[in-house]
Amino acid sequence: MRGRNKPWADAFILEHANYLLENKNYKFDKPTYLEIGIGKGDFIIQSCKYYQDVFHIGIEVNKSIFALALKKIVEVDNLDNIALLNIDATNILDYIPLNSIDKIFLNFSDPWPKKRHAKRRLVSSRYLKIFKQILKSSGQIVLKTDNKNLMEYAKECFDEENFICVDYFDDYQTVEGDFVSEYETRFRSLNQPIYRIIVKFEKEVKHESN
Repeated sequence: MRGRNKPWADAFILEHANYLLENKNYKFDKPTYLEIGIGKGDFIIQSCKYYQDVFHIGIEVNKSIFALALKKIVEVDNLDNIALLNIDATNILDYIPLNSIDKIFLNFSDPWPKKRHAKRRLVSSRYLKIFKQILKSSGQIVLKTDNKNLMEYAKECFDEENFICVDYFDDYQTVEGDFVSEYETRFRSLNQPIYRIIVKFEKEVKHESN
């Protein structure tokens, strides 16, 4: 989704730069969740409140939408288990260490429906190869979408990249500990089915030779 340009975005982000991951000096020493494509921030804010012992990182490439999410986050009292990145997901390795993320959330990502744009999908092998590097062993990716074609493509890519399916729903109803983004709210109001898949990646344990 493209957001309208917000002339105030740059100044607001600079004013609240303490929320940016590069300024947090976070040590990645506790459970850490990553949401890629936070939209206006509804999902990640709810998750931060519910999982107070988990650190949350949110990525959003669109600066205007990023600023809108940041504005919501700033308005929440005592929300100190969060940091944000205004970057493209291809640059994640510049900011997030290897083997440091417990869960990656992809909530209603852009399906990029045209075949020639397939590599731009966040579930393409191009991105999954990056995600495997930052996930801990047995780390999970949680994908939710209203787009059946994207889900089918995702399952193919997960299989190609040796992810293991943990759970799958083709008519998903929200459960305790999961949260509804502004996109999900919209799609549910249109009575569209919601698809959700959880996959994990098991890393090989390297044994030191004697």
